[in-house]
Order: sequence, then C-alpha cells, then structure tokens
Amino acid sequence: MIDIWYGDEQSFGNYGLCQRWINLLGRVDVERVRFLECAINGGTSFPLSIGPDGHRLGYPGDFNAEIDAGDLVEGENRVRITAIDVEGERTSREVVVRFSRKGNCPLPYRIEWNKVRSIDEVAQVVEGQWALTEEGVRVLEPYYDRVIGLGDLSWRDYEVATTVTFHGLRVPRKEAGDAGADVIHAALAVRWPGHDEDGRQPRVKWYPLGATAEFRVNPEWKGCSWRILGGGRICVEAEGKRDIELEKRYGMKHRVESGPGGTARYRVKLWPMEEGEPEEWDLELEKEAGDVQAGGALLLAHYTEATFGDVEVSPI
Repeated sequence: MIDIWYGDEQSFGNYGLCQRWINLLGRVDVERVRFLECAINGGTSFPLSIGPDGHRLGYPGDFNAEIDAGDLVEGENRVRITAIDVEGERTSREVVVRFSRKGNCPLPYRIEWNKVRSIDEVAQVVEGQWALTEEGVRVLEPYYDRVIGLGDLSWRDYEVATTVTFHGLRVPRKEAGDAGADVIHAALAVRWPGHDEDGRQPRVKWYPLGATAEFRVNPEWKGCSWRILGGGRICVEAEGKRDIELEKRYGMKHRVESGPGGTARYRVKLWPMEEGEPEEWDLELEKEAGDVQAGGALLLAHYTEATFGDVEVSPI
C-alpha cells in the first residue's frame, strides 16, 4: 500500500546539506488510501498530500514527506508514514533516516555516478523517481521539476559542470492541470536554499534563490535556448537558438561569482561534447544584492526525460 522509493534506510547530511529540507518520496495506492500522515521520532503526526497536484506530486498516489532538517536529531531518526484506507484501517511504513549535521562538502566536489550504489551517497533526491545508469542519473517519470540537490548551504562562488542527454519529453497540458506548462527544460540551479514557505505540502515556491538556468526545449527539438531566472520577476533570455539531437551528450555549465556590494553574476553554456567546450558563455545575468548569498546546487528536469552525467563542482 505504501511504496518508499529510495528504501527504508536513507542518509542525509554526510556530504553536507544542499537545502533546508530533507525529502522522503514514494507512492500509495490511491484506490485504497484516503489519508496519509507522517510522524518523526514518535512526535505529533502531520498530514501529507497525495498526488497528483499538478506540481511536485506528478502522478496518482505520489507523496513527498518534506522535513525540516532542524527537526531531526544527530544520528538515527525514525520517520513513520501511515496510510488510512477507505475502511479506516491504518498501515504504516517506517523509514530509518540517518542524519548528520557534522558532514561538509568542501570544494572541489566530484560525483561519479558509476562509483556509487545509491544516489544518497553523494546527493539528495528532492523530487521524482531517478535511477542510476551506466551514463549517469536518469529521470524515470518526466513531470514538473524532477530535482536532485547536491553540495552545501555554505557554497557561495562556484561552477557546476555536468552533461545532459535528452531521451524524450512529456508535453505538459495546462488544461489538464500541469503546472509550468509554458516551458520544458533541463536546468542547473545554484545558491539554492530550499523551497520557500507557501502553505502547501510539499512546498512549491522555488524562490528566493541565487538563480536557475533553464535550457528550454520543445517537442520538435528545434530552436531551443537558455533563460536564467533569478527570482519571480528576474529573467534574461538568450537570443541564440539551436537544435537538439536526442541521445546525444551535451556539456552543461553554470557559474556564479560574487560582485561588489552583494551583487552576483550568473553565466551558463551548453555544447555538444564531441566539439569541445567553447570559451564563450551563452548567457549571463547580473543580479543585484539579494537575500540569498549561498546555497547548494540542483540538477532539474522539467517535463524532460533526461540523464545527467558526472558532476564537477569547482570553487571560483
């Protein structure tokens, strides 16, 4: 009745904390389950939403137990997820969460996906079903913002380099309730603090943050281009457009550098791997001083079926 996607034992914080929250993801049988709740270390239960919600909970029965890291104790925590079915019967699954505040993630930081047994050894799944493959980490069910976080909230000036391979996409339909239906992309975000409070479960508000750089594609894979979002109303879009080939590896890079007075510059590029990395950046955003000066990094796939390759994060 309750499926926990990444196992009954999960670890967070050994590699630093990439955001304020930890996430326990899974799916329940929507034909049987009426209500879902979560309790941490025997504490008071709180309700969990059951998908779909058009946003982070993309498929029937999806749930995301989004837990404030401040509510966890050092070491072993027990998180109980309980489903109440249509007849009032209760079924529970317990997840052992091994949590550390002592872990750090110094730069440079490198992830080689083929050298880990599970994603949580080196990163944190924030949303969606992902699988380790020979090529990297792949989205299994495309929908709104499938996300992996990495790094530490203390990261400030750094560059994230990876590869992305597009395998396909899901065409979002606004009339069907698919949120963010005006864009399909693969993205890299930097200076990520975690989703902001918005009264929803799980939270959907993705800003404030440093910036998220989205490489936008379309069902024809023609005329694709970058945009950088520095918040709800801060956006720059690239004039240059290019066509994308499926099953082809592209290099992808996002750099953030502090400027005077708390300003910051964000720059991005994408290129076919067989051609070598160009010196020029495709697009940049100069952002005024804001309230987010540091944070982790994100790999995002928004309605795309994509694989991200090995990740290299370098200090600037």
